[in-house]
Amino acid sequence: MKKHVDLITRVRKHEEQLIIQSKKDIECEIYLETHGEKHKEHDKSIVAQEKRDEDQDKDILAQAKKG
Repeated sequence: MKKHVDLITRVRKHEEQLIIQSKKDIECEIYLETHGEKHKEHDKSIVAQEKRDEDQDKDILAQAKKG
């Protein structure tokens, strides 16, 4: 009987560890997804700003050539 209790206890501990690890994995995945999305939005913003800067530079050069 003691062997059964020990086995059940070990299985429960293992199950608890699996649950804890699963929660950590999920939290990491959520963090990476949300952080990744914010990072993508930031990158898009930077690219858009660089594009505006390039367009502005082209306009300035075009005006300088005309003037």
